[in-house]
Amino acid sequence: MGLAGRIGRAIVSAGVFLGVTLGVAVVLFVPVFIFNLSRIEALEVAGETIPVSLFFDQLGALFWGTAIIALAFTSLMTGLFVMAAGATIRPRSQPVGKEDALVHLTVLRLSGSER
Repeated sequence: MGLAGRIGRAIVSAGVFLGVTLGVAVVLFVPVFIFNLSRIEALEVAGETIPVSLFFDQLGALFWGTAIIALAFTSLMTGLFVMAAGATIRPRSQPVGKEDALVHLTVLRLSGSER
């Protein structure tokens, strides 16, 4: 696979990641949105009359907070999927040469007589 193919896959992966993040953010934001809409009485929210622009600013801030939580969630899930993909590092055993065995035997003899 060439450099262009890798860059293309990286762009597609980033697009899928951002799409999933946005989807999770919207799903998490819907209950917050419905809850806030249920509190509106002629733009009176929680006993205070507020302008429409301020109300939508608050909703926007709530959405971006939810988007940050969704980003953390999708990052965690992506990390889990990457680790579950079989990228486990396993140590390889190396054969012990005859010289290595003699060196170890000499060390053991020296340490045994020094006790």
